[in-house]
Amino acid sequence: MIKNERQYRITKAEAEKFQGSLDGWNPMPPEGIDPIIHAAQKSALESQLGDLRRAVDEYEALRAGRHSVLEVESFEGLADALVRARIAIGLSQKELADRLGVKEQQIQKYEATGYSGASLARMTEVVHALGVNVRKEVFLPPKPDARDALIRGLADIGFDRKFIERRLLPNEDPVEKGKRASGDDGFVFRAATRAGRILGVAPAALLDPEPLAGNRLLAATKFKVPAGANEQRLTAYTFYAHYLALLMLEATAHLPTKPIPTGAKAVRAAIVGRYGNTDFDSVVRYIWDHGVPVLPLDDPGAFHGACWRANGRNVIALKRRTRFPARWVQLGLHEFCHAGEEPDRPDFSVVEDSETPDARRESKEEKRANRFAAEVILDGRAFELAQKCMDEANGRIDWLKRVVPDVAEDAGVPVDGLAEYIAYRLTEQGENWWGTATNLQDGSSNPWRVARDIALEKVDLTKLNPTDRELLSLALMEMED
Repeated sequence: MIKNERQYRITKAEAEKFQGSLDGWNPMPPEGIDPIIHAAQKSALESQLGDLRRAVDEYEALRAGRHSVLEVESFEGLADALVRARIAIGLSQKELADRLGVKEQQIQKYEATGYSGASLARMTEVVHALGVNVRKEVFLPPKPDARDALIRGLADIGFDRKFIERRLLPNEDPVEKGKRASGDDGFVFRAATRAGRILGVAPAALLDPEPLAGNRLLAATKFKVPAGANEQRLTAYTFYAHYLALLMLEATAHLPTKPIPTGAKAVRAAIVGRYGNTDFDSVVRYIWDHGVPVLPLDDPGAFHGACWRANGRNVIALKRRTRFPARWVQLGLHEFCHAGEEPDRPDFSVVEDSETPDARRESKEEKRANRFAAEVILDGRAFELAQKCMDEANGRIDWLKRVVPDVAEDAGVPVDGLAEYIAYRLTEQGENWWGTATNLQDGSSNPWRVARDIALEKVDLTKLNPTDRELLSLALMEMED
């Protein structure tokens, strides 16, 4: 951690040296050097450069005053928080020393050793000298069954054990895992704190003997249930996604925003004009071009897409447990259409439940969003091409599998996109053609990874406090099933 301007200048200079070494890196190993060792040396340089840049970014974010709250998850973390607070309010080590009436070298020693030699009274004086407020719960030692009780309680809400291990708490080394197993760690505290952040409730509420579930959960949170949504299907995962969406907005506050276009023809022309086609990569980048973050999710849950607006900024969440790009393209454009609805409203939300109620599915907003996506994908000819498929199949659904690829090729539109639209239209007529449409999909790519990589290009994680940064990083981490 960089603690002063001198360290900052040294670290920046070191980062520039590492970058220079990488810029001039010869991909061909010198004579006598094993190619594997040569590649490992480059990887080591890239890793060290990444560490240096993260340290610089964190210091610059603190110095720029991007954080108003610094969070700690243990008493041991207070020392680092005091250093960060000093940087954030613009005090040098000498200026803090002057306020305390001690020498600058004493502050340097305190910060270098994590205040290990400072008494509680001295740390209290530092808090007062910085003018910060410290407020945190004191968790009593957990009872022997507290960990299992908390996991059961979170499961009742909707956070199962796998979710907790994947998305709430990071992997820890064997020593820490051993402590956790014995109950001597803070697992209960950390899990309750992070779940509480997501749900908008105090950690103590999650440790209450009365489980926080069902209507009590909905009543205790600030999350606004979208009109027409089925409350029984709004699981804790929806709250989690909403919290991550707000973090995405915070981490992309530097991005300019543009008005959301509502015409399918203009949107298609803009995407093709800039990116050459309407594949998933192009669509996601186009959405980001308007200052709308796209949050890709890869967990089972109660919805497959959402659009939220907070303080005038839109954010889209996409979650499809499929590798078929056409379905991700359709969902992305569908949600982008929602982002353009009611532009004068500062706050807005639409959650696409995995079992969207008929009233919602048949609403004019949903039909318009589906039509918008289809017209962008199919060059404004969705109805025409669907009718042509039926005509060439002589009205026989079992012939469509042969006809759709030929019609799509003649029209210059994607086969999988046309197949998806045909299946959607047949669903409206009571026919299930999704199995055949699936056979016309290309599942060789990983759309979630495409959206994740683009998100990592755009977000500035240094704008988030450490806990939120870790939660968002874990959400964007690919997990094995």
